[in-house]
Amino acid sequence: KPPKQLKGRNAHESFDDLCLYNARDCMVTDDVRDVMSSEIYRKGNKREVYALDMKLQQQALEMQWNGMAVDMDKAHEVGAHALKLRDEALIEMREIVKRDNFNPSNPEQLRHAFFTQLGFQATMLTAGGKDGTNKQASTAKEAIVRLPDSPFKRSYLNYSEHVSTLKAYFDISRGVATPGRGIRLWDDKRMHAAWKPFGSRSGRFTSSPNFQNWPKWMRATSPPPPP
Repeated sequence: KPPKQLKGRNAHESFDDLCLYNARDCMVTDDVRDVMSSEIYRKGNKREVYALDMKLQQQALEMQWNGMAVDMDKAHEVGAHALKLRDEALIEMREIVKRDNFNPSNPEQLRHAFFTQLGFQATMLTAGGKDGTNKQASTAKEAIVRLPDSPFKRSYLNYSEHVSTLKAYFDISRGVATPGRGIRLWDDKRMHAAWKPFGSRSGRFTSSPNFQNWPKWMRATSPPPPP
C-alpha cells in the first residue's frame, strides 16, 4: 500500500508498480460495472439511468456555456511569482553545488549533483538502454522524492514544480511570463471547458482543459462570482 504522504505516481516504487496498481483498479471497476449492469437490467432501471445521463449532459453543456472567469491581471501576477520562485530555487541549487552554470534540467548534471557530489544513494535505476546494461541512478521525480530530506532536494522540487506550472500555462520571453495556451479565453473573457459527465472510469466529471487539476496558485486567477 503506498505511503499516505505520497500521491499519484510518487506513491509507487517503479513504473511496473504503477501499472500493477492501475491494473488492479481497472479490474475492481470492471467487477463493479458487471454487478451494477445486472442490477440495472434486473430492476428495469435502464430508462432511469438513461434519463440521469441526459440530465448530466445538459448540466455539462450549461457548465461549458457559462465558462469560468479568469482575472488576467492576477494570472500575470501568478506567472511573475512562479518565475521568481523558479529563479530563486535555481540560485539556491547553484550555491549548494558551487556551480554558476548548473542546469537542473540536464539529467547528467542533476545525477552528478545528487549522487556524486552530495553522496545520495539511488532509490531507483534507469532502464539501462536497449540491452539493459547501462543502468544509472534515476533522476525521475518519483525517485527524487524518496531521497532523504535536504536543502538541495527541497530546492530542486520547488524548481521542478514551478517549471511545470510555467510550461503548462505561460509563455516565457525575455524573463517575462505571459498567460499562454493553458489560459485561453473566448471573446467573453472566460474559459469554456468541455465537460464529460462520465469522462473517467470511476464515473466522475472530467473537463478539457482540466480545471479539476489546476494547482492552487492557478485557482487564484479565477475570482468567485459576486454574492
